[in-house]
Amino acid sequence: MRSRLFSLLATLIVFSCAVLPLHAGSPEDSWNSGAKTFDGVMRNQKLSVFSHQALKNSTSILTLSQFAELLSNDPKKLDALIASIQRAGQKLGKPWSEFGAINAEEKGALVRAIQSSDKSFLNSFPVMTVPQMQDFLKLYGRQKKPASATQFPAQKTLLLTGRPQAAGDGEFLENWGNDIYHGDKTRHDQSSAYGDNQALAQALNLLSLNRPGKPPKHTLVFDSLNFTSVEDFLTYLLANGNAINASDKRFFANFGGLWYDNQGQWASIVTPLFADTGVVLPSGQKLIVPVSHAELEISIHGPRINTDLIYYFSDEGSAEFIPKAAENKPWVGDRVVNSWTGMEAVKIINRAATTRRELIRKANKYHLPMGGYGPLGACTDIEAMITGNPIYPEIRNPKYYSGDMTMDAWAANLPLDGKNPPSLERVWDSLPISNLSDLKVPQSLPILAELKRILGK
Repeated sequence: MRSRLFSLLATLIVFSCAVLPLHAGSPEDSWNSGAKTFDGVMRNQKLSVFSHQALKNSTSILTLSQFAELLSNDPKKLDALIASIQRAGQKLGKPWSEFGAINAEEKGALVRAIQSSDKSFLNSFPVMTVPQMQDFLKLYGRQKKPASATQFPAQKTLLLTGRPQAAGDGEFLENWGNDIYHGDKTRHDQSSAYGDNQALAQALNLLSLNRPGKPPKHTLVFDSLNFTSVEDFLTYLLANGNAINASDKRFFANFGGLWYDNQGQWASIVTPLFADTGVVLPSGQKLIVPVSHAELEISIHGPRINTDLIYYFSDEGSAEFIPKAAENKPWVGDRVVNSWTGMEAVKIINRAATTRRELIRKANKYHLPMGGYGPLGACTDIEAMITGNPIYPEIRNPKYYSGDMTMDAWAANLPLDGKNPPSLERVWDSLPISNLSDLKVPQSLPILAELKRILGK
């Protein structure tokens, strides 16, 4: 018998797919609904990019219930929203129809929730246990085929301009009608060059594929020199006057990625995913927390190089270096857990390169869809292997880490979630905020305040 949770989650995912594509440059957005992961709808949609000059100074935040209340006051928008959900539900097909694609009953429940702005339903939705997260990804993966092997060049020449440059305005925002937009603002930090960010990310992704102790299949040419490993290339940059830094970062996973234009007043919609940890606090409340996204942020700056990158395992099914080109939503938090400089940073970045190479090998070996996202873990699992910091939740299936790859040894030293409740300290340390005054997910304040008191923080 299908669970009500899967039914409700499918409802929200259908809603998300109907109006919200994923933008590849934003933080994961580990559980972010969108074009690449929940993509049954997106191939049939047409996108229109929004020029978001008006968003630059926006800091407004709306909870999902407040957003629903605004929609409920406009019958036309509400009808259009429900119609798009209906169309999405018809396109998703199996296995969605088995656990909650929109039917008349679901539609009625969603309409009532939107019209009533039911805070208990909307502001704390969706909530999943770790086993439910794993089961959901397994169900989705059944309709996906393993990706075909990507062809990478044997040799690449890295050309860098060093000129500060941002991505284009509106490059990461899309207009989906009814005053709803999805995506992120362009990052306008002039300390880095977007084109160079892209070129350096491609270079590191290529070098990551070479296996230590094996003949290299890929060569990077830079300064008329040949490099075949991430570590050697970064060591060269370090020795030639470039500062290299890496940071272990946390944000709340952005499930929806929504902006709303309310008559010219722009607002970001608070849409986290909540994890039921299985812990019951002394007050009798369940310890249900917004799931965090984890990523490695990298900066390399010097006489000729001005670059900022991100590395994480994405729900698009890829672990790769990408340009840091977009700003985060104002509600997701931003906490640096640890940072490294110089050769220590080089070693951490090299560990990230190892996870990229070995995740690809594992996904191919076991014929896993979505690059192994879910069975091989999520962003939190892979970041924990890179840094040694056991982030909550860790959702990987241990049967894929029982071999002799480097990652297998790293995984063996980390906890697994799903069977036993996590420690309270680990849950707190995984959050992307240091102070509750910085929390922009108001429904979580009472629970996190109690957690803080228990820990004596």
